[in-house]
Amino acid sequence: MPRIFIGWGGNKPLADEVAKQFKGSEYTAIVGGDKPTDMYVGTQVIDQIKKCDKAILLVENYNGQISPNLLFEWGFIVAYKKIPKIHIFMINKSQRELPSDLLGVWVKELVRDANDNESDKHLAEIIHNDFISDDTQNKLSHERFNLIPEWTSNRCNFAENINNLSSDYARENIIMSCLAAYYFGDNRYLRNQLELISGDDELNNTVTFAKSYVDVFLQSGNMIHEIPPKAFFGCQDVFETRLNDLKNSNDDLDVLELILCYEIYGLACTLYLKNRNLSDTIRRTCINKTLECYKNAFAYLELLDDRIDVDDCLFNLLRAYLNNDMANFYQTNHLDDDKFLEYLDKSVAARKTLHLAFSAKYSTNAYLKNKFEQEYMIALSKQCLYMTDPFKKALTVEAIKERNNDWKSELDYTYSLITRLENNLKQLEDQ
Repeated sequence: MPRIFIGWGGNKPLADEVAKQFKGSEYTAIVGGDKPTDMYVGTQVIDQIKKCDKAILLVENYNGQISPNLLFEWGFIVAYKKIPKIHIFMINKSQRELPSDLLGVWVKELVRDANDNESDKHLAEIIHNDFISDDTQNKLSHERFNLIPEWTSNRCNFAENINNLSSDYARENIIMSCLAAYYFGDNRYLRNQLELISGDDELNNTVTFAKSYVDVFLQSGNMIHEIPPKAFFGCQDVFETRLNDLKNSNDDLDVLELILCYEIYGLACTLYLKNRNLSDTIRRTCINKTLECYKNAFAYLELLDDRIDVDDCLFNLLRAYLNNDMANFYQTNHLDDDKFLEYLDKSVAARKTLHLAFSAKYSTNAYLKNKFEQEYMIALSKQCLYMTDPFKKALTVEAIKERNNDWKSELDYTYSLITRLENNLKQLEDQ
């Protein structure tokens, strides 16, 4: 659940009323300094802020001025930099009364009716509704895909940085790191970093899932060979538990983790099916579980895509994964040639869309642009094997060859540099 820190200065009854408005919702409200457990309230407030990823500050007259404690909390939140947006509500005060350094922030001016015996309740309703309206709008503009190209800078001291984030932001970074580490060849590094992360129950559950996600690739040599039975059953227990935890959630982040959980569970089943000594019963059970996982992953992906207006790159990446996994599943297990070709075509289309969208938005990231284009070309070359139109096939093969020659030239140049370096090292050893 997103956690909201509610700061107040001399108007705690209003803060308590605001917190009540969030009961039973997807948010958890924490009133600053409520029921102090330390002789220094400031220590408790700092701990409270560090557990939150959102903030509401209630600015009202406090002995004729803004409460110094509230200004301290405000300053700490700004300096802490883990809460991206602060919602300020000025009650019977003007934004112009704020210090110049605090101008330009999100502010809503409200008027307290002195003749209203339930003014706290009525103000709390307005504050709650305004916050929800703005936060929902902000949520829909949030592109989690950005964390993939940012991996090269975020990977340094990954665990240490995650441990300093609020739970939701930590979970978000961990989930997206599972996708990023695959493309940057950092699965082993990420696996080691995950061992150093701990937090609340939700964060720890996501960490456990991420470990098993990465283990599927590590235990199968990056999908080259079958996943060993012991490793498969260990991952299976984690995936089943996590699916049960998340299946009734309506939170966007939970749904995203749910999609990845179904996708990697289906992939793990596909890799387990490569074991040649499986009985017919186990094989059939595993095939059914694979289809169930992929079917659910597709359904939740469409649900999330319908709900969020941005993150096209992320959704096309996930579609490319799922359609490719389904095509390989049908081909490897000789189940349905028509289904294989159907999902292969969808995989090629998703990879092409992803490559074009990424190139347009992240034009300076040559590394990932190449990766996504190479995956598209691999899928396209496989599709060529089944093309019936000779003219279209010839043109497509020629385009693939041309791009492949470009990559070979780059590799040849890199290899020549490595050869020269190795020759120099050999001469140094012979001295």
